[in-house]
Amino acid sequence: MTQATHEAPPLPAAVLADVERDDPAAACERALAHPGFPHAAKGLSGLPTKAVRRLAQHCVELYREARTPERRDAVLTLHTALLGLRLDFLEEDHLEIEVLVAASSRDIADACETALAAGNPRRTAERLRGLHESYRHRLTDALAELHGAARTPERRNRVLWLHTALSHYQLNLLRFEDLEPVVREVLGRDGSAEVEAVLASESFLRVMSGLRALPPEARERLAGGARSLREEARTPERRELAVWLEAALLFPPLPGGLTLSEEFEAMWREVLPVDAAAACEMVLADKEFSGARLLPTLPEDLRDRLARVCTELYGATDSWARRDRIARMHAMLAPGRPDDLMAHTRQEALSAATAAAFWGQGCVHMVWVELVSGRDVPVRFGQTLRRYWGEGYGSGVPLGEVVRLLTAHPVVNAGDEWTDHALAELADLPDAWRDLVAHAATAKASRPSATWERRGRALLAEVDADEFRERVLGWLALVGEPRSLPLENDVRHDRFNDIAVRGLVRLLSFLPGHARTASGLGALLEKSLRKVPGQGPDRPALANACATALGRIRGEDFHAELVRLAAVVDHRPTLKLIGAGVDAHTGAV
Repeated sequence: MTQATHEAPPLPAAVLADVERDDPAAACERALAHPGFPHAAKGLSGLPTKAVRRLAQHCVELYREARTPERRDAVLTLHTALLGLRLDFLEEDHLEIEVLVAASSRDIADACETALAAGNPRRTAERLRGLHESYRHRLTDALAELHGAARTPERRNRVLWLHTALSHYQLNLLRFEDLEPVVREVLGRDGSAEVEAVLASESFLRVMSGLRALPPEARERLAGGARSLREEARTPERRELAVWLEAALLFPPLPGGLTLSEEFEAMWREVLPVDAAAACEMVLADKEFSGARLLPTLPEDLRDRLARVCTELYGATDSWARRDRIARMHAMLAPGRPDDLMAHTRQEALSAATAAAFWGQGCVHMVWVELVSGRDVPVRFGQTLRRYWGEGYGSGVPLGEVVRLLTAHPVVNAGDEWTDHALAELADLPDAWRDLVAHAATAKASRPSATWERRGRALLAEVDADEFRERVLGWLALVGEPRSLPLENDVRHDRFNDIAVRGLVRLLSFLPGHARTASGLGALLEKSLRKVPGQGPDRPALANACATALGRIRGEDFHAELVRLAAVVDHRPTLKLIGAGVDAHTGAV
């Protein structure tokens, strides 16, 4: 009698069974001992989240107990496969990192073209589906535009395949009335009971939902049917519908992103003291580059070790995307230190970066390294840096220090009506004028310090006071006029330029009183308090600076202006300052 043979269950199913028996140790050892390891471990990241977390935690224990480098490497590989966070896992072509870097810091269309140019469309889609949903959404939005602009059926089909594989909503490029007959035709050819049950629904959306609920082997079988239909198709339109259906069957919509940062950090901190190169690779290959946030928390000696590893890795690769990540990591490990080796990569990354990439990991750090190394950065990036400093945002680096290094840039950001006029005039004026405006742009505090005032008075002594008054009042009259350049993210004001305006108002208060100063500051105060629907006064901090300056300068014109304003201003904080100014003038009299 022949003994029946039983095929071993796939690795993910066997590992899950061990975890469900409360034996994560056996599950890990089963994976490590599998003849197909490490490639067979790729599917483990699809296990239920609770199981993945238990296995990842046990891997940390196994790594800690490992006695040989080979055992440590195998355990780390298993941990990496479980989390599914590593770019180009067991791959050598750098596809994922090139797409991700392009998507995060370059034109998103470049990322799409990189993906479309890769061989094996199915494998490409499987790999890119591992990217975070935010990147997938950006890619599918761009792919939708490329689909509409495609000039050939072959191009349309390549774009459609990738869009369908990455999209959370797969039905938005083709029409329902065109898709439904093809879907029902392919399902009708199958004949199995499970597919017939799906096909029984009269609703096309219910049919699609039913398809996604089928087991993987059934979807794979139906995808084969769609592939046959594509090969038989006599028209480009029918072939395109078959391409869409095949991709939709192979790649059901993905759920939202899964955060496993704690599991990543636990292993990373175990690896770091044992193998600095492996720890470096963990951060560099992290799909979200979230491991980079751990770098500033390290002691200086460990940061120095990792920085040296980055230097070695940089010289050993010719992938522009990998070099981009290494340069960012190196800048975060050695903040504010000069470096020439990676200068070309940093300059290329900053030149291509959009304003939205400002907060990308390591971006500001790269600016800092370039500036302390004596090189400049793109003016538009310097403008963004200044604006965020003006907003008071943090980035893990002292933004004020970095902003002060932008000495080769215009003293204020172009784009406001008043700054455009000021920059045009400053180009023909002595350097002392530039120094004065640059000093004005440091007036971030609500009140000027004694040191700031001393420096301001010293700079004013180097220019003609009457000329300064007339020019600055002319600039201030343009504050609030429509901008000549748009701002990113629907921001209403350039906060760096607003700081400079307040600084100029304070500098005017150091000069002897003049009737034009009183009327000019009063007009600016009123303009600053114009109501913005749903937000209140437009520039309340500037209005307060004007009220303080009017109260500081003695003279009948200033007293009269304060009295006039007290009768028309209803913004309480500013009105309080106006009242204090009136009292100060009355007391002086």
